[in-house]
Amino acid sequence: DPGIFKIGYIGNETEIDLTTISGDPFPTIVWTFNGEGIQLGDRIKLKDDRILRIDPTQASDEGIYQATATNKAGSAQHALYLKIEERLEFIEQPPSEPKYVAQYDTAVF
Repeated sequence: DPGIFKIGYIGNETEIDLTTISGDPFPTIVWTFNGEGIQLGDRIKLKDDRILRIDPTQASDEGIYQATATNKAGSAQHALYLKIEERLEFIEQPPSEPKYVAQYDTAVF
């Protein structure tokens, strides 16, 4: 169980950056999602050889992402849990001026 987590929002871009990965020579990185290999494509891409980019993020993207880095010196694994949430947005902005309602009057918001 990974000790770190990140929050992604449905419909937005999410980047998973495991910056602790380094080495000389720079290691080969293999990504997994919930223990299965990740298929890169139009929605899920690798950026700068170490950052996994998901765009747009979907509810099904929630889970454990793990990067295994390997070079001639050995290998290391780093993981995080990606939690997906819906971003709350105002459909209509509240009025800039307060509205006053007399006692027993009806107020519509």
